[in-house]
Amino acid sequence: MGEIHNKFDSERYYFTMYWNVDTYNNGIKYVFCDELDGYTFYPYIGKIKNLPEYNQDEVLFENANIYLPYKTQARLEKVPCIIVEEMKKIYLLEGHFNKYWKQISERIWKEIRKKTKNYEKTQMSVNEMVDLSLLKTPTRTAKVGTEFKIQYESKELDIEVQRLISKRASAMEDSQIRFIYSKKDNLVHDKKCTLISKINYEDFCASKELPSDREICNHCKRKIFIRNAIISDNKRFAWYFRFFENGKVKNQVLEKYLYHTNMRLHMNNIDQLIIKYKEDTWYIERNDEGRYLLYHNNYVMINDKERYITTGFHLQKNHPPYLVGIFAYIEGYDWQKHLQSKKKLEKSSHLVLEQEVIEESIEESARTVSQQEIIKEKSAEEEKETQAKKTTVIQKIWNKIVKIFKKYKS
Repeated sequence: MGEIHNKFDSERYYFTMYWNVDTYNNGIKYVFCDELDGYTFYPYIGKIKNLPEYNQDEVLFENANIYLPYKTQARLEKVPCIIVEEMKKIYLLEGHFNKYWKQISERIWKEIRKKTKNYEKTQMSVNEMVDLSLLKTPTRTAKVGTEFKIQYESKELDIEVQRLISKRASAMEDSQIRFIYSKKDNLVHDKKCTLISKINYEDFCASKELPSDREICNHCKRKIFIRNAIISDNKRFAWYFRFFENGKVKNQVLEKYLYHTNMRLHMNNIDQLIIKYKEDTWYIERNDEGRYLLYHNNYVMINDKERYITTGFHLQKNHPPYLVGIFAYIEGYDWQKHLQSKKKLEKSSHLVLEQEVIEESIEESARTVSQQEIIKEKSAEEEKETQAKKTTVIQKIWNKIVKIFKKYKS
C-alpha cells in the first residue's frame, strides 16, 4: 500500500523523512489517509470477532493504525482499526469513527481533489465511502450527519415485523430451543452464539435438534458440540461448559467423542459428569485434588455372551488419569473384550504362579544335591586324614622296632 504512495508530497514520505519512525512503530501495520481512496469504512459496535464477516474470513482481518500526522503541531494521532486488504475494507469502532472521521475524511477528500482535479467535490461526499449496515437494526436507521458523526433515527415497525420480533423473543426464551440459523446462509449457531444478533428477524429460524444439513459455526462450535450431547438439561449448560474448560479439552476432542459418536451427557452436580454410551453408563468425578476418577455401572455375567446391568457403580481401574484419555477409553470399551482380557490376565497370573513354584522346587532340589555333595566331599577328606594318621603311627612303630633291632645286633 505505502510503496505506491511514497511520493515526496505524500503523508508517508513526510512522516518517514521528518519523524523518528522507530519511536512510533510498534510492529503493527500503519496506513495514511491519502492511501485510503477506494476503501470502504465499516463502523461497528462491540468486538470484531462477533461480526459474521470475521467468523467467515478471520485470517484476512489485520490489526492496523491509521496515522494522522499534524505538521504544524508536530504531533501524531493513531486511530486503531482492522483492515481487510484483499477486500479493501476498514473496520472502525463507532467511538473511534465519531472522534476521527472528520479528520480522516478531510484528508481523503483533499487527496481525491488533487488526483481528479475535481474541486467541486465536497468533503461530505466522502461519506459515500461509509457502510453503516453493521449499525442498523429493525428499530432504527443510521447516517453520517453534518458533524461527521453517526446519527440514529427510530423507525416505526409494521405489524409483520412486530410479529417476527415476538416470535424470535419466544424462541430465545424457550429452554427446548437449542440451535439457531438463518435462511440466508448455511450456518447453524448455538443458542448463546453472539452472532445470532446479526440475523435479521425475517431470516431467523430456531430448532430443538441440530440440523444435519448445515455447517457448524466456527465461532460457537464448542458450545454446539457440548449442547448437542446433553440429555434435556439446557438450564445447566454452564456446568457442562465449565467441566470441559477445567479439563482443558480441545474442540477437536469434543468433535470426535461427542459430535461423531452417540455419547450423551448429564450432570447432577458440578464436579460429576454422567456419560451414557451404548449399553453402559459411566460417570467421571473430579476430586478436590483436581484428579479425574472413572466409575462404571455394575453388571452380572449370565454367560460369556450375556450380562445384565444392576444398580450402582464401581471404580474402573487402570483408566487414563486425564479427561481426554478417559473419553477415548469409554469410546473403545467392549465388555466382552474386557472380560477376555481379564481372564487372560488371571490365567497368565496363574501360569506365572505355577512357574514360580516349579522354579522354587528345582532350586530346592539343587540345593539338596549340592549339600549332599558337600557332605560326601567332607567325609572323603576326613577318611583320608584318618588313614594318613594311621599310616603315620604305624610308620613310627616300625621305625622304633628297626632302631631296637639294630641296637641289639650290635
